[in-house]
Amino acid sequence: MAVKIGQIGIGAWGKNLLRTFSSLPGVSVPIACDGDAAQLSKLATSFKGVEFTSDPEKIISDKSLDAVVIATPPASHFELAAKLSKRARMYLWKSRLY
Repeated sequence: MAVKIGQIGIGAWGKNLLRTFSSLPGVSVPIACDGDAAQLSKLATSFKGVEFTSDPEKIISDKSLDAVVIATPPASHFELAAKLSKRARMYLWKSRLY
């Protein structure tokens, strides 16, 4: 049974995370989100089987996911993590520790 990961943010770092998670055995990324429509279109051709959306709520509310990766600009990390934690979801965000 594959671990299902949703990903919010597929920009500079996010596209690398998407590629890495998608290549891991036993892991699937069925859905990914970004606010940049051009980025969504570009990556949709490379990642077959991944649903791309511009709405992070679609990922936040998806109960079939085992975890969610937050790979957005730092200013949005807290809001997204707070929404995920209210739904008792496991999440990971990429950020520097200060």
